[in-house]
Amino acid sequence: MSQVYQLQLLFGRMEVGEAGSVETKGLTRSFGWDDADAFMQQDAQEMHKVLVERLEEESGGERVRESLFGECVNWLECEEAKYRSSRT
Repeated sequence: MSQVYQLQLLFGRMEVGEAGSVETKGLTRSFGWDDADAFMQQDAQEMHKVLVERLEEESGGERVRESLFGECVNWLECEEAKYRSSRT
């Protein structure tokens, strides 16, 4: 099954389901990952890159990238010195 279809199923289950969690094996397997891969820590930026590439492939080359954006802010705060530093 495609990643797009599995994402639709996942979000649909989260929206209408009454359980506190939903099964993600379908989505995991759609990426070609097995159970062991599911427990490996993934880099969020790399996962985003892979997901966007797959979504663009499945949408026939439609530019998905422009629709998915965000901002990353790194910050450090020292409560005792009342100091905060951030970088976007």
